[in-house]
Parts: sequence; C-alpha cells; structure tokens
Amino acid sequence: MRQSKFAASVLAAAAIALSAQPWAADTDGDGVTDDVDNCTLVANPDQFDSNADGIGNICDADITGDGFVNFGDLAAFKASFFPNFNADADFNNDGGVNFGDLAIIKETFNGPAGPSAANCGPVDQGLPADEAFGAEMFLRGNLYSDWGAESPGNNFENQGDGIYIARIAMYAGDYEFKVADGDWTIERTNFIDDPLILDTPLQLLQPLGTNDNNGLMNVPADGCFNLSMDTSDTDNPQITMAEVAGDCGVADQGLDNAEAFGLEMFMRGAFEGWSNPPPASSKFLNFGDNVYQAEFEILAGSYPYKIASGDWTVQRSSVLRVLEPGTTITVVDSNLGGTNTAFSAPEDGCYVFELDVSGGIESPTITATQQ
Repeated sequence: MRQSKFAASVLAAAAIALSAQPWAADTDGDGVTDDVDNCTLVANPDQFDSNADGIGNICDADITGDGFVNFGDLAAFKASFFPNFNADADFNNDGGVNFGDLAIIKETFNGPAGPSAANCGPVDQGLPADEAFGAEMFLRGNLYSDWGAESPGNNFENQGDGIYIARIAMYAGDYEFKVADGDWTIERTNFIDDPLILDTPLQLLQPLGTNDNNGLMNVPADGCFNLSMDTSDTDNPQITMAEVAGDCGVADQGLDNAEAFGLEMFMRGAFEGWSNPPPASSKFLNFGDNVYQAEFEILAGSYPYKIASGDWTVQRSSVLRVLEPGTTITVVDSNLGGTNTAFSAPEDGCYVFELDVSGGIESPTITATQQ
C-alpha cells in the first residue's frame, strides 16, 4: 500500500529543504541515478563505456553496434579473446577479455543492448505533457522511485492523438501502481484482481477515494517497457504495457512457459554452440492456444538441433526431414528413436520457430519461418 498523500507531501517538502536537487530513482543501486545511468538494471558504479555510445559495457555486449547481441558480436568477441585485446569486448572492465566476459555475452545473446538512460528513457515529441489532464502524469508505484514522480523519469510523454508513453527499465516482478500527477490531485488506477499484463490493454478508473485502491502490474522479465496510455476518455483511459525489444526476438507474454511439458523448452543446437545452460533467446515462449515461439538470429548453414529442456530430461527430435523455412515437421521423444534433427538456414537472418502442442506433447509440430 502506498504512503498517504499527507505523508508523501511531508517527505517531499523535507527532501526539498535538504537539497536543491530532487531525489531520483537508482533502480540498480549503484549510486548513479536512472536519468543518467548508462546501465539501468546492472550495477556499474564506474560507468565504464569504452565506445561512448551511452550504454555501459557491463550491459552492452553489442560490439558491432547494431543494437542487438548476435553472431556478429560473438565473432568479434572471439577475435578479441585473450591476446587480441579490444576494450569494447571487456564487458566487466577487468582489463582483459576472458571467461567472465564470455558469461556476459552468453547471458545477453540475442537481446538488445542496455537498458540505459540512452536507450530506455522518455520519448519526448515536444508536445505539451499536460494536454489531456491539465497536468503532467506519471506512472507512480513501488516499481520506480518509491512512488515518486520524476520528469524525465517515470513521466508520460505526449505522442499526439491522445497517446502518452512512459518508457521505463524494470526488473521482473509484481508492482502496485497508479497513474497520477505530481501532487496526487489526479489519479487513475485499476484493481489488484485485474492486473496489467503484457500486451493487453486495461482500462483505468478513478479510485474510490481510499489509499488501498492501487493497481497491480505484472512485469514478466527484466527489460525496458513502454507504458502506453490512450486518453480518448480521460476519466477512464486505457493503458498497455509492451516490451521494448531488439529487431529479432519475441516478447514474453506473461503466460506459463512450462505449461505444456512441465519444464521450459528450448531450441538447442549447433547454431548456439549447444550452450549449457541454453541462451534465453532460444526459449519457447507460451503464446496461448498450445502455441510456443522462439525467435533468434542464425548464420547461413546447416545445424543439428533438438527441442529440449534446460536439463535435457525432455527432448523432441526427428530424423525424417530437414527443417527449413516454410516447412512444418513432427518431432517425437528422442528416447523413441529420434536423434538430432537438422535445420537449414539459407542465409544469415532472424528465424521464428513455432512449436504447436495442440496434438499432444508426445508428437508436437515445429514450423520455421524467416523474418
């Protein structure tokens, strides 16, 4: 439950009396506030940024600078390993390129660089922030600055046509929130039994007048998120949460990714070096209706693979056909005769793998599509 408006106003007045600068959020607790932090969700008090792109090395394994951690970065990293030092590949700033840095590139593979203040901050279009409500509005809650209101920070920016966006870096978790102005005279909320989840519009209401009418937001994974508010009806605006992702990859839908098999499943193969554990980008995400998707970049070539859990206790494969873009094949339990299946990528690119378990988990189908 958030603090009372009276308590909030007293604390705010005390903060102003103590300092000429407003207190700002420091999500990762590294002593650098989010509005200037070059790595918002990973602590890096040194702010080491070898290529000066505004994203600290500790969360920037994008060596090639295309905004995404992919095979091009892996090749550049290998060329920098041990003797051929490249500061851009020294992610942990220990003065060398080594296995500590390798762990970082594996963890962030197929994901976007950051988030940082440079690539996950307010989307300012130069339009008046107070146009819809007569005051600037904020996404306020225990997700950011302990229910504070900061501009720039957790403020909604006017995008035109009644649409406002707050872009914020958040850790995975459940958070209470309200949309409110700076002094709590205008508030909109939903209710905890009707939470805000990814990619699902939710209508906000005027609170009933008590402090316990906070809404609930479910953030499925660490990352950068757009909170888009449609103010066509300012009394009951709609809010939608969407993940700000890279050019290749699918967003977690907030559903149980282990629902079908009892374990999370991955597209595992030579295209990702048979990594153990597998990279998060190769995880099949639950899209509902017995459909799961994984999307990531692959270089041109033919690769053995299996669909398997992280601990290999559940495996599906087929020896009957090669999986190619535009084809669908059935995979079976590897203990029943299936070995590694081959996937053929005709060119470097982003590929979507859709796993359909509507016919049962013993013999699901897998479809490949090139983006």
